[in-house]
Amino acid sequence: MGSWKNIVIFVLAIALTVRIVAALIGLENYRYANSKGYCSEYNIKDPVARVLKDQCLEETMKGSNSLWLLYKAIF
Repeated sequence: MGSWKNIVIFVLAIALTVRIVAALIGLENYRYANSKGYCSEYNIKDPVARVLKDQCLEETMKGSNSLWLLYKAIF
């Protein structure tokens, strides 16, 4: 029975690691797009425009290499 427990813990650890890495890549994507000035046509003083800018920044760099974004996020 102990081996099943270890397998479940291992699978959960892998799933958590994948989720954290995906979130880190998404945040780096957002930061990089924002630092390059993408989606700057939105007025961030308007709450609706801020939401639209956030959506634009999240979708701007989707074609970037995920490993490169992960490297930039870590270092």
